[in-house]
Amino acid sequence: MASDNRNCSTLPPPPEIITYRLGDKLIYVKPVTDYGQAIDLAIQEFPILRAYTENGDGRDRIAFYTVTEGRGTKHSVCISKSAWEPCVSRMLRGDVVNIVVTPSSSSSSSTSSSSPSSSSVSFKANETDFPPPSYLEVPLPDQSGRSPTSHRRSRSTGTVVGPSSSSSSAGRPRSPSGSTKSTESRRRSWFRK
Repeated sequence: MASDNRNCSTLPPPPEIITYRLGDKLIYVKPVTDYGQAIDLAIQEFPILRAYTENGDGRDRIAFYTVTEGRGTKHSVCISKSAWEPCVSRMLRGDVVNIVVTPSSSSSSSTSSSSPSSSSVSFKANETDFPPPSYLEVPLPDQSGRSPTSHRRSRSTGTVVGPSSSSSSAGRPRSPSGSTKSTESRRRSWFRK
């Protein structure tokens, strides 16, 4: 226990602000180093949590999670009461703390009218559960093999570049230098001299 007191005295000060998240609502708060005060702050900022604590045992159902990355994947990690102070002290400014209301064992057998339904505080504690971003559709080429937008603007010169009207084959790309060398002479390798 003496080592715990020594470690706590050398903790860095907590950041100016952190972010509490409950469902899709985010709020900046000034972090507190006491776990009980952190729960009080969460109840103060998110009034829906007050209904869970009116029964007396609801404070134990409120938990804090943070998302950490390990080996390339994100994991949602619960912050225990004993680890709250060191975790908050090492957070960066604006770091997100997810607030989760764990289900009670008595709520499955009987539902009270004073407590909100479990669907009113439904959210995803793990950021990896969110759907992936949607991407734009790539236009399909028409029957001639060209894309629907056959005219493009050159980035370097700003001129419009379109399909070639010369007698060269449509399938062969044109060299930017306009070279008429054969394909064999254009294929050079750093192995050959």
